[in-house]
Amino acid sequence: MKNFNHLLIYFGSFKGIASALNVSPSTVYLWKKTDKVPVRYLKKVESLTGGKVNTFNLRPDLLPNFNNLGVVQTIRMNASLDEGEEDQ
Repeated sequence: MKNFNHLLIYFGSFKGIASALNVSPSTVYLWKKTDKVPVRYLKKVESLTGGKVNTFNLRPDLLPNFNNLGVVQTIRMNASLDEGEEDQ
């Protein structure tokens, strides 16, 4: 699913999104075309939807890449350590 489609599903239409966020329908169409909602609207969307549509849904490009942070490697290392403890 495209990121923007989360908004369409929740609000039902371009007009519904535009009305909720106090922008023009043409602005919403631009977001659809680029598949990017501007950062300044993300908190408002989360608030209006009770968190059902959030930054992760709309702009995963803004979230950290956990592989680059070494999280996956740390999890694997901890899992290996836990497995070793069972043998003791």
